[in-house]
Amino acid sequence: MSEFAAQLAQRRQLLLQDCAKQREELGVYAQTMRRSLASLDNGISVLQRLRRQPLLVAGIAFGLIVLKPQRFFKKAQTALAFWQGAQRVLPVVLPLLQGVWRKWRGK
Repeated sequence: MSEFAAQLAQRRQLLLQDCAKQREELGVYAQTMRRSLASLDNGISVLQRLRRQPLLVAGIAFGLIVLKPQRFFKKAQTALAFWQGAQRVLPVVLPLLQGVWRKWRGK
């Protein structure tokens, strides 16, 4: 076998290994997306059910506001602050965590 053919064979093996790694990563990402989409589908179905029950939603909202308005608004304010903080932090933290995860798994 010539030197050039040996180099091509070695390069081919490296490319096949890279393809296998990428295929595995794609599978992990696809599984994550499936879980995210499944939870999104569940949320949408809950909202659709609630949309068909406007009196129930109005009753719950009325009960929360009338019975314990201070507690309700305090928790809503805390939840909103948490959500806003997460929206700012996650775009920075997630890529870092993904890099750490890849290094930990040896990729």
